[in-house]
Amino acid sequence: MCGTYDVRVQTHGGENTTSGNKFVVTGVSPTVVTVTPQSNTNVTLATVTVTGTNFYGGTTSADVTSVKVGTTEFTSFSVVSNASLTGVVPTGITTGSYDVIVTTRAGVNATSDAKYIVTTSPPTVTNLSPNKGGNTGLNTISITGTKFFGGGASSAVTGIQLDTGTPTDLTSYSVISNVLITAQVPIGVAVGTYNVKVTTAGGTNTTSSVKFTSKAGPTVDIFSPSTWLNTTSKNIFIQGTNYYVNETADVLEIRLTDPNNTPIAIGAITSDIYIEDCTVPQGVIAGTYDIRVTTSNGTNYLSGDKFIVTTVPPTVVNINPLTVYNAGSSYALFTGTGFYGGTLTSNVYSMKLSGNTDVSLGEYTVLSDSVIQSVRIPIGTPAGTYDVKVTTGGGTNTTSSVQITVLSAPLSVTELSPSSGLNTTATTMTVKGIGFFRGMASSMVTSIKLDDVNNTALSGWSVLSDTQINNVIVPLGMNSGRYNVQITAGGGTNTTSYAKFDVVFDSTAATELTVESAGIKLAVPQGALSGNTVFIISDVSAATDVLASNKIKYGNLRLWPYLDSAVKEITLTNGVTINSGKTITLTLTYTGISDPTLESKFRILRLGTDNKWALASSSDSVDFINHKISSFVDNFSIFRIGQFVAAASNLDNVVIFPNPINFDTAARSTVKFKNLTSDPMIRIFTVSGEVVKTINPLYQVALTGTVNDGISGEAEWDGTNDNGERVARGIYLYMITDGSGRKKIGKIVVK
Repeated sequence: MCGTYDVRVQTHGGENTTSGNKFVVTGVSPTVVTVTPQSNTNVTLATVTVTGTNFYGGTTSADVTSVKVGTTEFTSFSVVSNASLTGVVPTGITTGSYDVIVTTRAGVNATSDAKYIVTTSPPTVTNLSPNKGGNTGLNTISITGTKFFGGGASSAVTGIQLDTGTPTDLTSYSVISNVLITAQVPIGVAVGTYNVKVTTAGGTNTTSSVKFTSKAGPTVDIFSPSTWLNTTSKNIFIQGTNYYVNETADVLEIRLTDPNNTPIAIGAITSDIYIEDCTVPQGVIAGTYDIRVTTSNGTNYLSGDKFIVTTVPPTVVNINPLTVYNAGSSYALFTGTGFYGGTLTSNVYSMKLSGNTDVSLGEYTVLSDSVIQSVRIPIGTPAGTYDVKVTTGGGTNTTSSVQITVLSAPLSVTELSPSSGLNTTATTMTVKGIGFFRGMASSMVTSIKLDDVNNTALSGWSVLSDTQINNVIVPLGMNSGRYNVQITAGGGTNTTSYAKFDVVFDSTAATELTVESAGIKLAVPQGALSGNTVFIISDVSAATDVLASNKIKYGNLRLWPYLDSAVKEITLTNGVTINSGKTITLTLTYTGISDPTLESKFRILRLGTDNKWALASSSDSVDFINHKISSFVDNFSIFRIGQFVAAASNLDNVVIFPNPINFDTAARSTVKFKNLTSDPMIRIFTVSGEVVKTINPLYQVALTGTVNDGISGEAEWDGTNDNGERVARGIYLYMITDGSGRKKIGKIVVK
C-alpha cells in the first residue's frame, strides 16, 4: 500500500521502533474513462457506474478514499474492482459539465475522459398576487411556482418576462425562495392578459397557470393651478383619463408624491377625464411633485404636469450672543421666521455663516418655526463678521437682520486623547484645540508643558494643523495629579486648558513613590493604596468653611499667620483609599519664621467633619533647617499647619524677656511674656502708678504688635501706650491678673 514507512530490524538485542530514513511506497494515480449514465437532473439522486484504472492503488483490494463530481462528494460509493466502482450522485448540484474525480493513496486524477452532465427541469409559475394592475403605474407582484433555485441551493433565475408582443422584462425582482419571487411590472404594458415566464438554467416555462392582466390605468395630464403656497389649503381641478371603470366613477384616492404621501381630498368626478374641486391641505413640504390618482385599475406613477409647492424663505432677525469664539466651544441661538417652511416640523436643510468665506453649521436644533438653538460655531472658523443663512424648502435668506462676529479664541486646548496615563510609563497623546498656527500659515508652537510643580516640558510633538498636535509625549516619573496642558505659540500661552491631563498613580509600583505639589509632598509606600488613582491637591484657603474654622478659638491650637495660612485639600479619584495598616507621609512647608522654639510646637492639623481643626496625628517631625513638618496619615482630608500651645496652671514661673529691652532691636520689636495662665490681663504702669497700657486677652492671630490670645500662655507688648505711642525709656511695672484672680507683679526696663 502506498505510504511512508519505518524500516525495522530485529536482532537478539531487540527491534528498533523507528528508522532515521523512511521507505516511501508510491503507486500510479487512478484514471476515469466512462461514467454511466452520463447525465441526470439535479433534483433526484443518481446511481452511476464509473470505469477506469488503478482503483486498488497498486494493492489487491479497494484503495479509493473519495469520489467527487467536480468538488461535490458522492453520497456513497462501492469499489467493484480495480477498474470499476458504483456510487450515488447527490441532488442540488448546479447544472453543468463536471469531471469525475477519484482519489486513492497513490494519487488523484486531475480530469476524467468522460464528463458527468448535471441538468435540471424548467421552472413553473402557478400563482400571481395580484394578478392584475393598471398600466400607468408600477405594479409589484408575488410569483409563486417551483424550481426557482434550478435544483441548487440558491437562485438560478436569470430573467422574468411577460409574453407581450415584444416580451416585457419585469424589473427589480428578488428570488425569496425556491418557490417565491417578488417582481415589478413596469409602466406602459399594453392592455391585455399575459403569461409570466421565468428563466433559469433549466429553461423557461412556456405558460403560467395564472395570467397577469394589464388594465388601462388612470392618467393625470394637467391640473390647475399647478403652483401653490403651502401656508393655506388650495382647491385644484385635475384632467386626465380613465377615471371611470365600467362607466362608473371609480377614483379611490388622490395623493401627492411628497415625502409624506399627502392625500388630496377628492372633489367631483364629472367625467372620465375630469375631477373638480380637489383640496390640497396646507403644510405640504415645499417641492415639485407628481399627482397620483388611484382607481380599481391601478395608480398612475407619473403626472404630465408637476405640482409645485412653494413656501416663503426663512428670515433671521436676531442672534444671541452676537459675538462668539472659534474654539469649537461657542454656541448661539437664532430667532426668525419660516424654519418649518410652512409645515408642522423642521424644514431646515442646511445653515451656514456667510462672509468672506462660507462656513457650514452642522450642529443645531430647530426648536420651533422661529427658534434654532444650540448652534455650534465650528472650531477653526475664520475670524470675521457673518450673515447667518438658513436654507429650507422655501429657499435661503439673502442676509440676516443682525450679523454674528466670530473672534479668534485665545490659544486653547479642548480635547486630549488619551486624557490620562500612569506615572510609571510614558504616555503619547493627541492634543486638539485652536490657535496652534496663531493665524499664520504654519505652526507657531514653541513649547508644550504641564502645569505641575515642575512645569514639566512635553516632547516629541508634531503640529498637524491649527487645531491638532500629534505625538505629544508625557514622560514617566511625574507627580500624580490633574494638570492643565499649556501651549506657547506666537508669544502667547494658555494658562488653563478645557481638557485636563490626569497623571495616574500606579498603585502596583514596586517601590515608594512621591507626589509633590506647591508646598506639599506625599511619600507613598509600596502597596499603600487600594487601586490606581489621581491625587487631586487643591488650595482651599479661601473656602468659606475653612475661613470660619480659622476664626474659632481653640483650647490648645494657635493658627499663626507666618505659617502662610495655606490650606490643602487632598482627594483620591476612583474611590481609592489608603489600605488598612498603611500610612502615607504628609509633609507641609512653611515660611516666614526661623525660631526653633516656636517651630518645635508646630503640628499638622486636619479639618474634621465638625469643621474644626484637630491634630492630624499623635506626633509630627519638624525640619528646622528646611522649614518643613511631616506627619503620618491613614486617610486624606483638608490640612494646614498650626501651633500646639498650652497655658500654665499658675503664675509662679512667668518669664519676661528680653528685659531690659530695646524695642528697636528686639525680635519682632516686642517684649515677650511666657508661662502665663489662661485669659490673663496684663497692665503696664509707670513707677508713679499711672496706667500706660492694658493688654486684655483677645483671641486674634497677629504677626506683630501687642498680642494676648488668652490660650497659649504667651503674650507680647510692642512698647506702645493705649494711644499707640512709643513709651519713653525708663522703668515700668507690670501686673498680670488671670481669670482666677491670681496676680503677678514685676518690672520692665526700657532702654
